[in-house]
Amino acid sequence: MSTSLDEQIKQLKRTIAEMDAQRAVLGDAAVDSALVPFIQKLAELEAQSELPMEKTPELPMRQRKLVTLLFMDVVGSTSMTQHLDPEDTLDIMDAALRQLAKPVDTHGGHVTRFMGDGFKAVFGDPVAREDDPEQAIRAGLELIEIADSLAQELEKEWEIDGFQIRIGVNTGLVALGGLTEAEDTVMGLPVNLAARIESAAPPGSLLISHNTYRHVR
Repeated sequence: MSTSLDEQIKQLKRTIAEMDAQRAVLGDAAVDSALVPFIQKLAELEAQSELPMEKTPELPMRQRKLVTLLFMDVVGSTSMTQHLDPEDTLDIMDAALRQLAKPVDTHGGHVTRFMGDGFKAVFGDPVAREDDPEQAIRAGLELIEIADSLAQELEKEWEIDGFQIRIGVNTGLVALGGLTEAEDTVMGLPVNLAARIESAAPPGSLLISHNTYRHVR
């Protein structure tokens, strides 16, 4: 990591910590709203810092494509379900993920990998559309609505409190055509950045990268 990039990351972390300390004065809603661009920028810088270690393999140009990636994760699923039988937990999460994946298909994307309590989805492969970034965002917003409904059902039926998801969306040029499993068919820094943006998103929200914003503004 370059010294300049390292300093930018440290400064952003200090700024975020200072803003977070103002919650008692400004309130959670105001602070959360103000933090969004700083958290997104931090995720992008941290992804850049790992670029030398995560270079995209050199592949023919026909295997590169502009896509929009959506990462979704259930927040704190382990603590929410610790009072349940493990088999019940698996059944509940499987059913929830199936429901949460529906908007992805509806808006022209497809889930390439389920990862425990979340998934990775791609918009723009195999068929690319001009509005893929917009459709990914629309799918994410529907995901949040479904999650809100699920939260009420799970609290009533299973006494699961605080079911929430978070979503990260990024658009970029990726490498396609892995020869093994589905999760290996989309590779590159944009994938890593989408995952980082998802982990930086506040619970119950959708966070998009600047790259995606440029395509939908």
